[in-house]
Amino acid sequence: MSVHPREACWVRITVAGRVRVSRVMQAGEREEIATNGTVLLEVGNAAAFDYTINGARGRSLGAAGQVVRATIEQDNLDRYIAR
Repeated sequence: MSVHPREACWVRITVAGRVRVSRVMQAGEREEIATNGTVLLEVGNAAAFDYTINGARGRSLGAAGQVVRATIEQDNLDRYIAR
């Protein structure tokens, strides 16, 4: 998974119970998260949050300023891929 917000966005990513990212990310920043398990996302300013999963563009998680929590697992991966 790669996360790369379009504008300032608070991001917290937890994988296997370990917090991997917990900070405000700025436009142009990128974080690569390697996992084959469950990813817990907490995002502020959801409309600014861009991400890819296995190279596929992720769908929008919400509106500008909206705080969103998402659990991405192998079983629900398709829900998070943009179509």
